[in-house]
Amino acid sequence: MSPPLKGLHLFNYRNFINRKEIFNSAHTLFKGRNAVGKTNLLEAISFLCPGTGFRKDVLQNFIFQEQENLKTHISFDFNHDDLENHLTIILSNKDERWTKQYFLNDKKIIQQKLLDIFQLFWFTEIDKVYFIRDAQYQSYLVY
Repeated sequence: MSPPLKGLHLFNYRNFINRKEIFNSAHTLFKGRNAVGKTNLLEAISFLCPGTGFRKDVLQNFIFQEQENLKTHISFDFNHDDLENHLTIILSNKDERWTKQYFLNDKKIIQQKLLDIFQLFWFTEIDKVYFIRDAQYQSYLVY
């Protein structure tokens, strides 16, 4: 079975200047030394639900700090309704104001529209917290 999320491209995001990941399997394991970006990859995926990532950070902290360009984008390739789709989320600073813009197949959409497409479930072993976002429930926690 092929995964619904086919790939991820990060540009100027956290510790990645230009990083592409392709998912070929129904299950993916991120493995590596400390501080190489595993959590940053997961946080980028968490942007598929409206919000500021699962760590709830401010937008300017997502930009790779050594870059002069105060803009980043996260792109996803995924299957939905048996069609291949492309979603890009752009975080940028214009006139001292941080914004997020969403483009589905190069057409601008509102972030709430993502709830019609993605339903994510997060489990963190350390905190024993379950987190879900979907169209019916914006969020709830079970301890």
